[in-house]
Order: sequence, then structure tokens, then C-alpha cells
Amino acid sequence: MFLSVASHELKTPVTAALLQIQQAHRLLRRERVSPELAGVMQRVAASAASVERLGSLVGTLLDVSHIATGKLDLERKRFDLTESVTQVAARLAEAADRARCPLEVAVAPGIAALGDRLRVEQVITNLLANAMKYGAGSPIALALERRDGVAVLTVADRGIGIAPEDQVRIFEPFERAVSARHYGGLGLGLWVAREIIEAGGGAIRVESRPRQGSTFHVELPLADLAGTAPSRS
Repeated sequence: MFLSVASHELKTPVTAALLQIQQAHRLLRRERVSPELAGVMQRVAASAASVERLGSLVGTLLDVSHIATGKLDLERKRFDLTESVTQVAARLAEAADRARCPLEVAVAPGIAALGDRLRVEQVITNLLANAMKYGAGSPIALALERRDGVAVLTVADRGIGIAPEDQVRIFEPFERAVSARHYGGLGLGLWVAREIIEAGGGAIRVESRPRQGSTFHVELPLADLAGTAPSRS
């Protein structure tokens, strides 16, 4: 109960602070850049990244409290998955540039999924953020297609990779494939992602080799025009 209340109380001011910092950064970018202003812009951008990270941690703690108490409520509606993936990629394009991880986006048109749009976008955001963290300096491939009667989303990086013995364990709470000393985080993001995807009738898995990158595959139910999942033939 405390975790849920504390997370709710923190979420509003953190969100408000992030919006203000992002607005200040946009205003600064419109000005003619002088050496002094360039330094200010760098500090504002760094502050935005820090507050965004704090907001993500608060959101993760709130999700943990919901999962632990069985209150992770998910909508099950038809939504435009193609649009969702495209919009998430656009939102994270600037962060990807800062991480020197250009996004290579290949999204098939007209794919509708059945599930909770905001939660699915949360999972996509988490996977892209992880790809930037563990594959910094290399391109990230984001793809969406229909395959075998489901929508298949893939996020592939060219980073440090994951050892075979860790590829199941990383989807458990507080589990990590690398030392927290070198890479920050609570070890909860992939667990929350798995809970969201599986609760919506989907699946998530990873293929990886050490020092050769990782590819996460997310399968989601397709939706027909009536907003239901079509039966597989």
C-alpha cells in the first residue's frame, strides 16, 4: 500500500517538472546559439534526461505495486499498432540521437492489435530504452509485421548481448544479466513488460549472443474490424 501511495504522490510533480524542462529546452533551441547558451542547453538536456529517468522509475514502482496486489488492469480494445510503434519511435528519436543509436524503423502499415494501447507503448519504450543503454553507439532496428496470425514487434541492438543462461532469468523480478555497478536500473523493466504482454494474451522472448547484440520479439494478438482477435487457421 505504501509503495502505491508514494508512487502516485511522486508521479504528478515529476511529470510536471519534466514538461517544464522539456519546454525550456525547446525554447532554447529556437534561439541563436552562443557559447554561453550552448552550455545552458546541454545542462537543460541533461536535467530533462535525469527527470525522465526518475519518472520512469516512479512508473515502474507503481506497476510493481499493481502486479504484486493483482491490480494490473488492462484494456482489451482494438488499436492501431502501426501508429503506436511509429509514434513511440518519433518520441524517442532525440534520445536515440543522444545515445548515438540511430533508429532504423521498418513498420508494416495497417496492423491493428487487440490490447491496451498505452501499456503496449510502455513496453516498446522500455525495450528501446534498454537497446540504447546496452547498445550505445550502434543502430537499433525496430520492426513490426504480421506473421503466423499475430503481430510481431522486434527490437534489435548490436550491443553487449546476453549469455544463453541469462535469457530466461532476465524476465524475472530484480534479475539482471550485467552488474548494476556498470549499468543502472532496478532489474524490473523486463519483468513488468512480460507481465503486461502475457496478461494481454501475447508473448515476449529474446534471442542474443554475447558481444553480438540482442533481439527482443513481442507477439501481440491481431484484431479484426469488429475489435476481436481473429481465430488462427
